[in-house]
Amino acid sequence: MTALLLAHLIQEPPYQAIVVDATTSRPLPGVTGLDLATQQRFSTDALGHFTLAGPAAHFQLRHLGFAPLEASRSGLQPGQVDTLRLLPQSILLGEVSVRPTKPVVLSSFGPKVKDKMGVLVVPGSECGVLFRPAPDSPPAVVEQITVQLRPNKPKAGQIRIRLVAPTSEAEPRPTSHDLIPVAATYTAAQLVALPDQRLTVDISAYGLQLPPNGFFVLIEGLGSNYPAEVAVPMQRGDPTPHLILTATNLADSATYRRTPMNDFPAVVRGTSVTEVETYWRQCCNRPWRGYRLTHKPKESENVAVTLVLRALE
Repeated sequence: MTALLLAHLIQEPPYQAIVVDATTSRPLPGVTGLDLATQQRFSTDALGHFTLAGPAAHFQLRHLGFAPLEASRSGLQPGQVDTLRLLPQSILLGEVSVRPTKPVVLSSFGPKVKDKMGVLVVPGSECGVLFRPAPDSPPAVVEQITVQLRPNKPKAGQIRIRLVAPTSEAEPRPTSHDLIPVAATYTAAQLVALPDQRLTVDISAYGLQLPPNGFFVLIEGLGSNYPAEVAVPMQRGDPTPHLILTATNLADSATYRRTPMNDFPAVVRGTSVTEVETYWRQCCNRPWRGYRLTHKPKESENVAVTLVLRALE
């Protein structure tokens, strides 16, 4: 009895959310969802609510007339109800007024780039590239994102691209708050087939304005069979650090699989004088690390990412 009571007391709090129309804030009943951790389907109730096992959650939402949403959520306080906003598919960039001038291209690299190299994006790893508008720049809509990949012909893994809000700290870090309702995911085979190894994501349909505090282009490494296959956190003293460990069941070592590190995709990284900053972490339970050089504070090591913007009238 005591053991049962203790297990009940330490049970993780559930993840709770309400789904609303992004334009009217009206709750949306009957939204269908898929819990990507358990592959269980669910739907919102009459008030737009749903509950999943927590505290972290990773899921997809679909509703007729709205753009689909894939989101990862964590870090909520016990009892806190998250708000998820679905964007009506009728909201397109054509509804905003755009100057007929040439698009503006922002790069994570400065004019002179040195020490270019490839950095592997293995399952569980994440890198966030922070773009912030200049104080005097006009409002602008983000149309495209391009990530430059290393031509290492990956055989395993996937890459997922998300746009997420930064924290409000002096040195911002990525949050779990998605700014558009789509996370673009690409398999190793799709990446190999890309012309010039340039991964371009067109987000012009969402009319996303570059926020005053900027946003992170988040590049996530996933397993080949994600979400069924997830990363196993690397342990200190692992005798095979060159092999990446994944599993279909973290509690069952019989489902573990080791894959050579070099079989996974890689992105291009370089050093230059720039205001853009990149943060890395090897798995979700590790802290984010920045790469601005302490002995040359104007220089930063960044992943090769470019944005295409159009200024608003």
